[in-house]
Amino acid sequence: MNGKEYGFQKELDLIDAYEKVPGWCSVEKMRFMQAQIKDIARRIPPRGKHFEILDLGSWKGRSAGALANALGENVPSFVWCVDHWLGAPAERETNHIQAGIRPLSVLWEFLQYMAHLGLLGKKIGYISMPTAEAVRYFDDGQFSFMFIDADHENMYRDAMLYLPKLKPGGVAGLDDLNWPMVRRDWNRLNEELARDKFELSEHNVNGPVGRILKKTV
Repeated sequence: MNGKEYGFQKELDLIDAYEKVPGWCSVEKMRFMQAQIKDIARRIPPRGKHFEILDLGSWKGRSAGALANALGENVPSFVWCVDHWLGAPAERETNHIQAGIRPLSVLWEFLQYMAHLGLLGKKIGYISMPTAEAVRYFDDGQFSFMFIDADHENMYRDAMLYLPKLKPGGVAGLDDLNWPMVRRDWNRLNEELARDKFELSEHNVNGPVGRILKKTV
């Protein structure tokens, strides 16, 4: 039995824009992230030749496509996607059931969709491994924007590992604050992050989204 029989894979000819890639990132949330990226691009220059963005938890590439298209062609940008594409343990019987039935089929679809949209290798790269392992491949201060939406039971860990990779003046968006474990971790970040180094705020964008601004120090 293949993925189409389970209703997982969409025909490529139906994917003519990143908004049509399967996933849970709402259009409102995409627009919110794109607005954040445009604001950062106005405030601080890109690192090297590209405005660099990190997408933690990419699934089939819906959020990555939105991030990659935020600045159009006016400012060269590149999105690094980090995921093991095997599904989160707590969601393999629900949202991530495909990863349990057909291991690595989600990664295959991610590559197919991103290549079909002309983004793979041009505006999107990927690292297939757990977030806690992939962090060593990135430099401190490398990213202007990051979207943290990986394992909902380990958002605090991911945030603490990757916030040093955020450029001063950059922003980290944290998704799914309505999930109890993510809310717990968000509250912990609010208590522990130094106020002279970070500014935290919460926004209702088709569900609560956390925003962490790394202050210039």
